[in-house]
Amino acid sequence: MNLKRISWLGWALPSAAVVLLLWLPFGFSLHGLIEEWDVLGTFTISGPVLFVTPHSFFEVHRLRPLTVFPHALGYLLDRDSFDAWHWIMMAMLVLKGAASSYLGTRITRSPRWGVCFGLLVLLYPADTMQLSFRGLHINAALAMVLLGAALLVHAQDRRPGVGRWLVVALGAASLVAAQLMYEVAFTLVLFPLLVLWCRDGFGLAWQKLRVQSLPTLGWIVAALLYAGYVVWASSKGGQSYQQSLTDGHSPVDILRAALPKLFQIGMLRAFVGGWFDAWGIAKTEFAGRAYLFAFGLISSLLVLAWPRCEPQSTEAVRPAHDLSWAHLGRMVLAGLVLFVLGYGPYLFSGAHVLISQRTYLFAAPGAALVVLVLLIALSRAWRPLAGAAILGFMTLGAAAQLYQFQHYVQISEAQRKILRVIVENFDGEAGAKSLLILDGSNRLSHTWFLRDNLHLALTYLYDRPVNPPEICLMPSGERQRLDALGRAGRCIEEADRWVFQNAAAVPGVTASPQSAKAIAKSDLITLRIQADGSVVPDPALDAYRAQLATADTPSARRYRGILRPEVGGLHLGLFASPENADSYRWDFGRWWSLEVPTRGNGWREAEWKIGRLHHDASAWKTQKKSSLLFELSPKAAPYALSGTFTAIVSPAIKDSIQLRLNGTDVPIHWMSELEFFASVPPLVLRKGTNTLEINSATDPGYYDLSAQLSDFAIGPLR
Repeated sequence: MNLKRISWLGWALPSAAVVLLLWLPFGFSLHGLIEEWDVLGTFTISGPVLFVTPHSFFEVHRLRPLTVFPHALGYLLDRDSFDAWHWIMMAMLVLKGAASSYLGTRITRSPRWGVCFGLLVLLYPADTMQLSFRGLHINAALAMVLLGAALLVHAQDRRPGVGRWLVVALGAASLVAAQLMYEVAFTLVLFPLLVLWCRDGFGLAWQKLRVQSLPTLGWIVAALLYAGYVVWASSKGGQSYQQSLTDGHSPVDILRAALPKLFQIGMLRAFVGGWFDAWGIAKTEFAGRAYLFAFGLISSLLVLAWPRCEPQSTEAVRPAHDLSWAHLGRMVLAGLVLFVLGYGPYLFSGAHVLISQRTYLFAAPGAALVVLVLLIALSRAWRPLAGAAILGFMTLGAAAQLYQFQHYVQISEAQRKILRVIVENFDGEAGAKSLLILDGSNRLSHTWFLRDNLHLALTYLYDRPVNPPEICLMPSGERQRLDALGRAGRCIEEADRWVFQNAAAVPGVTASPQSAKAIAKSDLITLRIQADGSVVPDPALDAYRAQLATADTPSARRYRGILRPEVGGLHLGLFASPENADSYRWDFGRWWSLEVPTRGNGWREAEWKIGRLHHDASAWKTQKKSSLLFELSPKAAPYALSGTFTAIVSPAIKDSIQLRLNGTDVPIHWMSELEFFASVPPLVLRKGTNTLEINSATDPGYYDLSAQLSDFAIGPLR
């Protein structure tokens, strides 16, 4: 085999194999989660938006005008399912891995280490939003910036001519497109320069830059073009998304205050915490590990079996043990610089520092380069040790990515069930009436469960505008319109009307709410969802339901293409199914930023207490009566309930806390200041949906809150 004939397509093969391994267990079952529905609802009303302009839809994102371009492309390719979105995301991941492999090869002069670098970038576990359509534009922007860097590095060694000009033009265009899609790409335009410095050192790199300056001009022009666009777009007035993140504060002051978090949170997560979580996930979350081990082994073999010599290069190839310590030192420094460039922009937003979703995608190349140096150093000491380390890193990366995929697919499935029930039992023809959803399943209570964007999801599914429905959790009557403190309002049923109230004012914190809204029952279309998520079907809609199953209309095609399919993939049994379990444990999230949407009422959304390696999610009670619903198949045995609070506002509130299971009082016993225990009376638990109520007083002087719950567990006494 002539290794010099390996094409650019050849660099995509290892990444394509890894992406295929990621998709096999799940298929195309993932669909929209949050902003994706907003985008699709907007496309339904206005048509696909390929480029955001001032004074248009998505104007707030005008500094990243291509931000919804990948979504618009998917919509144009297939308007009635998410299949095209899957293909686009898979292609972007393959491109990201392939470009990284090429760049890694140019840095190390070793294709094997280059492929290792590419797969590390692809599987790096620090970020938790790579496998979600929310991050489709971020994946695409990172892939484009890496492609642009690879093309410009490639052009550095090409002979002068038309071909070189074309490669430089394509590389610069890729960099411009990346920046227009996601502004963080602006910080990585230095990638080609760092590659040359890593590879050749300062002296030789400077000599090449002087003799062959065209590729350098390519990335400089790309950065200047984007900077010029930002100045022009900013002059058009109106607040941008980026300005809203700073909340009117000086960027210099924000950066000065946030700089310690670069080390305390960002660097710790990138180099240690992500791998620590990946180890915990591999150890505790998988019901079967055969596929996981096979994944890691195949990924490792893709590295170890890759050709030794560097294709399409006239320079001598150096094996890893010939790389000087100075070369490895430059790689470490370049990796740290790339990490800071990729993560640093998020320091300007305190909210982004407190999450691991999308905030580490652009930091992955830098962090992976540092890990690569560790592997090369191990290979110099003892090659079998390096091989074992590669297997370990690839397996842990696979564990994190597979679990992340599973997490988002589970949320997709929960959303799918809700949307299917609504679409099957409401034909979208409200006319002058309003839609009222009485949700006994208590799922429409969270951002991840369509609380805020249900109307846009329905707009897309019905292919026509749908007004925001009123959502009331039942039987609590909690209205899902939240105030600034995350508190819900009230739904009050009267004889001939429904009254919808907002949360009461908190003196000095929130303004007085608007007047209650009353709607006559005759002006409402009421949809009652039972605790198990079902709806008693209206026979008058039988013809409509039959049309959904057969008609060739956008709404019917979307019903069949999105709401009808069950979980796809090969059903490999990677993760335990909660069905028919005789015990249950709830927390608001076990792994940082992979919070579990709350099924219940009276809770704010999860907040994360960020430690060095361990992170704990908990949520505040916002109502006097709060509930959590869960599924159980109890055994004929004594049961116990236990749980942990992370904070209780006052001793008086602690004394007021009461527990009820399925309407039965369960006396609480305090094991410590924040830990509780209760014995469950016989026959209280039932097969199917159970409800735990945690009732207490609230403190108007403390934002109307009471206690912050971390977790609870219920199971047979042992």
